[in-house]
Amino acid sequence: MTSMNTGPRGARPAAENDVYTVLMLISAAFALVATIYLVVRSASMFGGVLPAAGG
Repeated sequence: MTSMNTGPRGARPAAENDVYTVLMLISAAFALVATIYLVVRSASMFGGVLPAAGG
């Protein structure tokens, strides 16, 4: 039995702007900004990055 090839086989051609790469960059930038915000907010509320132990 023969199989019918309807198109080229192999890896897909690389796109100029891969949407998933852009989404990963946006999510990484958001996580970085959120982390910086939490560190600054924690320092302003507790006087340091981590609250004092025991109280």
